[in-house]
Amino acid sequence: STVSPFTRNVPLVNRAGSAWRGAGRKSVSGTICLSAARLWGEIDIPDDAGKLKRQRRGAGHGRRQQPIVLHCGRCCPHRATLQRWALEFERRRRDAGGAGVLAQNIGRVKISHNHIHHFRYTGVSTGWTWGYGATNVSDVLVEFNHIHDILLGYLSDGGCVYTLGHQPRSAVRNNYCHDVQSYNYGGWGFYTDEGSRGINFENNVASRTKCAGHHQHYGTDNVLQNNIYYDVDIGDVPTPGRPEVLMPGHCDAAIRASTHGRNLAKCADPTTSPDDPDCCCHPGCDQGKCSSFLFERNIVYAPKGANTSFVGSTWAGGLTNFSFNSNVYFFDGAPPGQKLFNFTDAQKFNENFTEWQNHGKDAHSLVADPKFVSGAPTFALDPASPAVVAEGFVPIDLSSVGPRPHN
Repeated sequence: STVSPFTRNVPLVNRAGSAWRGAGRKSVSGTICLSAARLWGEIDIPDDAGKLKRQRRGAGHGRRQQPIVLHCGRCCPHRATLQRWALEFERRRRDAGGAGVLAQNIGRVKISHNHIHHFRYTGVSTGWTWGYGATNVSDVLVEFNHIHDILLGYLSDGGCVYTLGHQPRSAVRNNYCHDVQSYNYGGWGFYTDEGSRGINFENNVASRTKCAGHHQHYGTDNVLQNNIYYDVDIGDVPTPGRPEVLMPGHCDAAIRASTHGRNLAKCADPTTSPDDPDCCCHPGCDQGKCSSFLFERNIVYAPKGANTSFVGSTWAGGLTNFSFNSNVYFFDGAPPGQKLFNFTDAQKFNENFTEWQNHGKDAHSLVADPKFVSGAPTFALDPASPAVVAEGFVPIDLSSVGPRPHN
């Protein structure tokens, strides 16, 4: 697929003028925090000597939510594994708003096969730095987790999986995310926040999210491929934290980017103007102007009666440097030619599929029924699905998502 400028391998320039492409491998202290009232499972954490120590916890109930904080002394050259946990927020709690799993300033972490649900904030949160600055976070793997009933209408600006800053060689894959309801804005499925970079999102399913199935505030070198976004951006559903409806029908778009505005005539590619404060990507600039991702081989599906758009941004040029290709979009019952692309709330601007393609997007994509198998809750596809036959989509098997039996 064609990759737009600064979609991949962006050289970021510091104030001394030297190119920066990633922090060195050095020992740092890091933290994994589990925030739950009921949990059980096991975790491998390296001590200061690098030896892995397995910790097991049984199911427990407490009057107050006490986050379990697991410190690892040398997590960058070693590794930590969090697996087979079932984390459930104490639903009677009124004053807690932590993430289910929080991994900060840490490297070589695996968060896999967990059941994370009923939290008043984000399910899994990874990352440490704001923007594109240097980081110690790397090699973070979030996979095969079942994450649902997130935010519950209490807080805003979160999702099933939240990332922040540069996280080289990291991946979020094979996760099932559903039923996300924020108080106001930001009830997203997968959320690449400021400076998220170097992360591959693959084989994930997002469904019944208040806002976008994937939202990127700003980031780069991120790849979104072979994911399903099914009935996302559904707007408010009354929840314990927000019984009223603030955003009826929809929130933003099925796929959303919040790229900061810039003058495209003067700042077509911010990476080529390191000395222009209005058109640069290094620390000290408005790095929100430097955003992109590669979006390919995905399925975006809106059922009958939905009130959403397929792709949206904060302004008409917000997706200029993003790459889209080999995707399948379908809005059941929508008339041909409906304007469902490049939607912006503020400017009331949007395009139909032909106009979207004329701007270099989704040249080999389709607007067609992906043919989900009727009555199959696991998002199984008919073998004749155009997503599989024409676009090379690989069906996603959710049977191994969540905690596995101990054996």
